Amino acid sequence: MRQSVAKEYILANIIQADDSLITRNRGIRTLMFFVTPVVLALFGGLLTSFLSTTFIGVTGIGWIGLIIGIAGGLIGFMSIKHLFVVVNDVTGMLVTIDQLQTLLGKDKKDAFVLYGPGTHLSLPWETRAAKNNIPVDETSEDFAFKAICKDGTLTGKGSFRLRPDFQNPINYLSGVGAVAGELKDLIIAFINRWLAKKTMQEALNEQDALHQAVHDEFVKAGVKTPFEERFGVQLGDITTSELLMSEEAQRTRGALNEAETVAKGTAILLGRKTMEEVRVAITNNELSQDDVDRARREFRIISGNMEGATVNRYEVDIKGLSPEVASALASFLNTPAGRALAGNRTNQPKKGTAK
Repeated sequence: MRQSVAKEYILANIIQADDSLITRNRGIRTLMFFVTPVVLALFGGLLTSFLSTTFIGVTGIGWIGLIIGIAGGLIGFMSIKHLFVVVNDVTGMLVTIDQLQTLLGKDKKDAFVLYGPGTHLSLPWETRAAKNNIPVDETSEDFAFKAICKDGTLTGKGSFRLRPDFQNPINYLSGVGAVAGELKDLIIAFINRWLAKKTMQEALNEQDALHQAVHDEFVKAGVKTPFEERFGVQLGDITTSELLMSEEAQRTRGALNEAETVAKGTAILLGRKTMEEVRVAITNNELSQDDVDRARREFRIISGNMEGATVNRYEVDIKGLSPEVASALASFLNTPAGRALAGNRTNQPKKGTAK
């Protein structure tokens, strides 16, 4: 299965760089390839025959020189045959410079010759350089970004895929070092503009819409965008795969959620549905602020959300006292002095036990 997918992927890239779609004079290159060995053989044979007849003068030496010269011409052509042939990988292209065109002062565009995947005939005076090899396979680049929304900052990740435009190789070669960085900057700038009018929650809810907006902005089916024309590339796809609130925003939202939960729990412990009902009860003297504070503290204890605070509880069994005296005594025992007194009393040894 993987081999099949890989094969389809390679074939798709080869189709994108089909050499038959590249414009160059194939006829003159074919003619040069077949005429050059003939010319070299005839020239070598005639020259050797002339020299041997002139300087040696033996009967039949001219024919021997002719045969030797022809063989030498063919051997000479084999030694320079690589100048007439370009061989590329199945996912490779090469841009050469026709030095004759530059010498004659022709249009600069005519001096650049492009060869697609496979084996092709070329002209021997075309200059080749390793840096002018272009891989036609699609590459993927990841990027990360920060976007400022109306109520906070989001961080996100994404990726884009692009391949060289074989019909615009010179722009690709001149801008290959900057294309990825330039595209990242453009994408991030667009995302920031798109999210600036939204809240963080709206942005999180509309991640699919953001992905589609970015794709529509930079990927035009069948149409070259100004960016693609400038850098000689073809954009395959752009995705935004992740949106997250910043740590500061997450802490803020967590604090708000916690406050809302504590408020609801406090109201329930006070026998009310909402904190608005609690405020009304305080106004009507049905509840005091101490009651609210105590209920809030109790709820935080119950929910285990005291954030490291230490809670000490004291239980005192009071019998035979009037409610007023019992209430006053309980209030005293909740003071530091009262807790200290109660603690000392509790730590005293019982009668009949050794100290």
